[in-house]
Amino acid sequence: MSALAALVGMTCYVAGARADEAAPSTDAAMPAAATALFDAGVALLEQKDYAAACPKLEASHRLAPAGGTVLNLAYCYERLGRLASAHAAYLTALDLALRAQPPREDRATQIRSRLRDLQPRLARLHLVPSEDLRATTGVRVELDGKRVDVDASVAVDAGLHSVRVVAPARRPLELSVSAGEEGSVVSVPLQAPSPDGAAIPSSLAPQPRPAPPRVLPYVVTAAAGGAVLAFGLVAGGIAIRQHAASTAACTDGCSSEGVRDEDSARTWAHVSTATVIGGAAVALLGAALWVFAATRKPASRAALQMPGAASAEPLFRF
Repeated sequence: MSALAALVGMTCYVAGARADEAAPSTDAAMPAAATALFDAGVALLEQKDYAAACPKLEASHRLAPAGGTVLNLAYCYERLGRLASAHAAYLTALDLALRAQPPREDRATQIRSRLRDLQPRLARLHLVPSEDLRATTGVRVELDGKRVDVDASVAVDAGLHSVRVVAPARRPLELSVSAGEEGSVVSVPLQAPSPDGAAIPSSLAPQPRPAPPRVLPYVVTAAAGGAVLAFGLVAGGIAIRQHAASTAACTDGCSSEGVRDEDSARTWAHVSTATVIGGAAVALLGAALWVFAATRKPASRAALQMPGAASAEPLFRF
C-alpha cells in the first residue's frame, strides 16, 4: 500500500496502519474482503476518483473498523464536499487513535488540526420548535432517520435532508429541507403535528439566514466616477489658467505664445467638459445601484421542498 498525498500537510493514508487502532484485530486477522475493499479504495483515491473511492472505504470500514480506513474515508468525504460526514469520520479516527495501544498522539494532533479547519465551514440545520410542539408530550424528532433533540443544531452535508416529527395519536409530520452553503445555518421551524396531518402553513417554512447584499462593485463604480469627475475639475482649472495667460499675452496683439496658450486652454476646456459630465454620470449611477443593492431583500439560500422528497443519509452522522 502506497502513501496518499497529504491534505494541508496531513497524511490521510498511512501505509501499514490498516488496523492499528482497531484492537484486538490485526492486519493478518482482518477479513480478506475488507482488505481488498480498502486497497481498491486507496487506489481510487490516488486516481482522485473520490465518488468511487468512498463506497469502497465505507464497505471496508463496516467489515473491519480501523483507523487507517476511516482516516482515508474522512479525506475522501472532504474532497467530495461532504464536510459534515468528513468531520464525523475524523472524530471516529481521533477516537481510534487515542484508544490505540500505545495511543497515536502524532496522528491525533494532525486529526485535531483538520477538525479545527472544518468546524467553521460546516453547514447546519437549526431546529426551532413552536410552543405547541414543546408542550406536546411524547414528541420524537428525526433528522435523516436519526433521532435528535427537538431544538438541535446539527451539522449536515450539502443537499436535501428529511425532518420527521412524531407524536402519539398524531400523524407524522415530514419535511424535506435543503442545507445551505458552507458555514451557513438554516432555521427549520417545527410545529406539533395535528391529528389530521394538516399541512404546514407557508409562514413556517424554513428561513435561511440571508446572504449580505453585494455592494462592492457599485461602491467601486461610484468611486471611479468620482475620480473622473475630480480630473475634469482639475482640467477646468488648467483651462482657466491657460486662458488667463493667453489674455495677458494678447493685450496689444497675440504673439505665437499667446496663440498656443489659447489653443491649449480650449483643449483643456473640452477635456474638462467631457470628463465632468461623464464622471458625474458614472458616480450617480454607482451611487444609485449601491443604495438599491443595500436596501433590496436578499435572495434565500435555501428553500423548503415538498414533503416526502428523498434525502441521502451519510455514513457518518452526528
